[in-house]
Amino acid sequence: MPGALPFETAVIAWLWLGHAPSRAQRAALGLVFAGIVLTAADTLAHGAQITGPQTVALLMAVVPGLAALAAVPLLDEPLSLLALAGLGAVTAGAVLGARQAPKPASGFARGH
Repeated sequence: MPGALPFETAVIAWLWLGHAPSRAQRAALGLVFAGIVLTAADTLAHGAQITGPQTVALLMAVVPGLAALAAVPLLDEPLSLLALAGLGAVTAGAVLGARQAPKPASGFARGH
């Protein structure tokens, strides 16, 4: 990712400004972009401490679905029935995986 950061920053700046950005504009946008990425990584790490790594991993499985749904109004992307079925399957798997297994009664756990 660090090697891609200057390229991503230049592309975002070009799309946002409508013309090739100056060096100062690229540097400023790079700092903002790096801040967003570092904040997201820190938030994810803090969430893993609070909820546990299993829950965070399952929630991350929902991210592609959210991105696909966000692409419909933002990028005018079509959403096919097959894509909706896939989103439903991934979401159902994440919900089922996030559920906690029932704890066995104390007598069954000890073999009494």
